[in-house]
Amino acid sequence: MKIFATVVTYNRLPLLKECIEAIRKQTRPVDAIIVVNNGSTDGTTEWLNEQKDIIAIHQDNVGSGGGQNRAFKEAYYRQADWIWTMDDDGYAQTNTLEKLIEAIQLKNDIRVINSVVIKKQDPSCNALCFPQHTFIKNKKYIFYTLAEIRKHTQEKIIEGVPNFFNSSLIHRSVVEQIGFPLKELFILGDEVEYNMRMMNANIKMYVATESLYLHPQNDFFFKFFHKNVYFPISENKLYYLTRNYTYIRKKYKCFSKAYSSNFFVTKLFIKLIILSLMKKVKFKDKFKIIVKALKDSRHFAPLTENVI
Repeated sequence: MKIFATVVTYNRLPLLKECIEAIRKQTRPVDAIIVVNNGSTDGTTEWLNEQKDIIAIHQDNVGSGGGQNRAFKEAYYRQADWIWTMDDDGYAQTNTLEKLIEAIQLKNDIRVINSVVIKKQDPSCNALCFPQHTFIKNKKYIFYTLAEIRKHTQEKIIEGVPNFFNSSLIHRSVVEQIGFPLKELFILGDEVEYNMRMMNANIKMYVATESLYLHPQNDFFFKFFHKNVYFPISENKLYYLTRNYTYIRKKYKCFSKAYSSNFFVTKLFIKLIILSLMKKVKFKDKFKIIVKALKDSRHFAPLTENVI
């Protein structure tokens, strides 16, 4: 069983070093470490070239989508059996991979499994970085803390929706079945689209409850009546979020009415109104970006790149 760790990085050398050091300390060592460097200018290139145990791939900045696309290709064509994929701003505990492997040995049909993604800023290691959607005994749950998961189940694996690409362990047969991540998505949505592609192909996905991975909660969240409102401030990220998620929801609208692009756009404008009233954003500026992204999404139709 050959397991390759893949990391996509861009101008976050201190975090990349932390991520790599965590990979090196795994109780189950990986068989290779592949780092895709998206044109970093902060010394990452030079540092990577000095590392004897890293396969460094240097390319122009093609975003997370382009980075994951290249990382999957490198791991797959170098004959990895399993691809353990992550970004540069998170890091694994010393036994994260070991616990993933223990979990996949419990069921014969596991081809996709994820660690529980913990909020890096939480010293108690309890708060989840992202809500964890799971199914336990055919009942749907959404968990926000590790304690909630362990209160509801003692199982080492649960069926659910992984928070890709944060300590995601994916078998090469999945890549052969559904292809590589879409590089055209650039940022925000490449992991969601890959997740939806798996669902569309009826590939079961699991979460290993004893495998933990730490990831920082981003700055897209605002508090509104004690609830988190997700909305990117960066013009670049707001554009790609709008374009990509509209595309994804049109493509996979068959899953539910709540997953439709119209539902997404309505929610996005409601969030914009709320945040503009809170004086967190300027309505006119963000409105223009959203409208442009919606127009561009009409003609945005990237093709899936399959294994050759």
